[in-house]
Amino acid sequence: MNKTRWKIIGCALEGLDAMKLEMPCQDKIARYRDEKISVIALADGAGSAELSHFGAERVTKIICRQIAENFEKFLDAPESEVTSLILNELQQELRLLADEHECELKDLASTLMAAASDGENYFMLIIGDGIAGIFKDGRINLAAEPYTVFVTSRFVSMHTKILRGALENINGFVLMSDGAADSFYERKTKTLIPWLNEIAKECAELPEDEREKILRSDFENLIRPRTLDDCSMILMCREDWQ
Repeated sequence: MNKTRWKIIGCALEGLDAMKLEMPCQDKIARYRDEKISVIALADGAGSAELSHFGAERVTKIICRQIAENFEKFLDAPESEVTSLILNELQQELRLLADEHECELKDLASTLMAAASDGENYFMLIIGDGIAGIFKDGRINLAAEPYTVFVTSRFVSMHTKILRGALENINGFVLMSDGAADSFYERKTKTLIPWLNEIAKECAELPEDEREKILRSDFENLIRPRTLDDCSMILMCREDWQ
């Protein structure tokens, strides 16, 4: 049984532009948790893709299931094999979704990020220009530099980042869209701001539903006014944060 217990909080809000135009939020988050593994995912639908909110929702759900079912394999298999397995299924599902909506694959374009742990090891997937961070040794570190690419992009496999290994003193993971990154990520220095540590520690200390309400309030009153884009974040932290 997983000895490390994880808490998860997140929110996804439509941006000011989307609110004015009465458009759906193109950012989507998902989570999965059982007695063995915890998984979080976030996708940012491409603004130029009319139905990207459907694609973003589908890929977040699929990646959570993929990782939960194949966690040990994804830890041990060659990176190229893992990337191929993940992308093949994601794109197959998106083709089915395109058929449902009678659209082209590119109309469902989105980024995708995920993080998971079984309490001993961790696995991360990063596709696109969202921001992923790792809480470790009292600091929040950037997991990988953002790069503009989508799950549906022709050369997506070349720009898919996979991180994996022993959990050790990692305390948590955070994923955010570029809209939220306007408030949490310093692009010039390529660093994440310390406020994220406070959010994560409070997540560990407070009941999930209570801290998630606070997070949503912060996004509505502080984060969304600083960007025109949709803004989303999902965070997973150890209950025994040290």
